[in-house]
Amino acid sequence: MNSRRLPLLIIAAVLILAASVIYYYASNRVSTGVSSEGPAGSSAQEGSITIADIDTRLLVLGGSTKNISDYAEGILFVNFWATWCRYCELEMPDLIKLSRLVEEDGSGKVIAIDVNEKERTVQEFIDKKGFDGIAVLLDQDGAAAMKFGIEAYPTTFLFKEGRLLDYKVGMLSWDDMQTMLETARNR
Repeated sequence: MNSRRLPLLIIAAVLILAASVIYYYASNRVSTGVSSEGPAGSSAQEGSITIADIDTRLLVLGGSTKNISDYAEGILFVNFWATWCRYCELEMPDLIKLSRLVEEDGSGKVIAIDVNEKERTVQEFIDKKGFDGIAVLLDQDGAAAMKFGIEAYPTTFLFKEGRLLDYKVGMLSWDDMQTMLETARNR
């Protein structure tokens, strides 16, 4: 009888071990964010990651260069996107609306960082879609996306006074944006 139980015990042990490994990696990914290398992927507590930790100098659409930290005063939404991303395109009108809102009331700024595309491609896309009214920066070599741990588009980070408050992977609705804005205003 013991010889019959041994294979069943081995199978049960292997299944338990496999389930434990899957659970560990799944819960680690959810609790640490989008990447094990980016700011959301660090084990730092909320608010301890700052723009200075992940600052990068980027080309502004139109020619000048700026550091992300140049926008750190007040509330800052940092959105990573690409012209080929359908969800990014669908989200952009609401990001522009949000950008106008926070600029008009003086509470902050929204920047849209296009990743790994040429300036001409981005400019043609913005012009064709009528997506003016938002600061567009170009991460042409993907360095900023790597620092932020971007694995999917769109991804949006929320900072207040240079400190990370929240981030969301995937397309945000207008309600999502308003909720994030209220979170920042109330802190």
